[in-house]
Amino acid sequence: MPCLLVTLLSPKASATTTVLVDLGLTTGHAQGSPTASPDTNGVYWNNATSTAHGAPVSGGTGLALNNLVTTGNASTTVSLAFTADNGGPDATDQQWLSAGRANGGLIGSNPGLQIDGITIGLQTATEDYFFSEFGPATITISGLNPNWVYDLSMFGTRNTIEVRITTYTVTDLNGTHVTTLQTSGTDLGGTGYHGNVSTIAGLDNLVPTGGGTLTLSISGSGANPRFGYLGVLGISVPEPGSALMAGLGVIGLLARRRRSSALC
Repeated sequence: MPCLLVTLLSPKASATTTVLVDLGLTTGHAQGSPTASPDTNGVYWNNATSTAHGAPVSGGTGLALNNLVTTGNASTTVSLAFTADNGGPDATDQQWLSAGRANGGLIGSNPGLQIDGITIGLQTATEDYFFSEFGPATITISGLNPNWVYDLSMFGTRNTIEVRITTYTVTDLNGTHVTTLQTSGTDLGGTGYHGNVSTIAGLDNLVPTGGGTLTLSISGSGANPRFGYLGVLGISVPEPGSALMAGLGVIGLLARRRRSSALC
């Protein structure tokens, strides 16, 4: 009787490391600056920058930021591509705008603000930011391994008494996944400070498409839906060694299954 061999391979978690991206307007400390890489804690960063409010994203090639590095300075194939125009009510509206400390960015150090146990509460990282107006704004994250799952972490803030909520929507192989973050509101960050100082939004166990992509969209929501904010983006990625060994393990498993099928 012939044997029927069915091999089911599904995305899996692995030992992970983190990629951090500082997004923001970089015109010096009147607005913001890139985050040093390594920073004062020895952590490596990627910088997606804009040199003028409403200007194209720079720091990479055109609207793309390629081959990001991990916090330990390991190279990856992960890249970001930013969508440019949202066709809003004003012809000058862009999906990605930029601002900084003069427009409500978070000033000062905040060691307790962390992604994956790594401090992101550095003034250069939190004082400037990208935002969407009349959103949504989109980042395509590419160069991912379809055989692994990924986590995304998003920090945003804006010092204003108006309650503002950002919705983060990720499209992956399994559909759409949504989370929200209140960035603003009276005394949100403590008495007299009206921006977010402590909360990170996250979406976990995301499965890339067969082409190795995730799509992250940012928009305002709630009673004041005009603005959505993103100042720091964290992406969990497989440790290069663990990804390689897991791949070899899958190959070995398939080989063993093929050999055993001949004995049926």
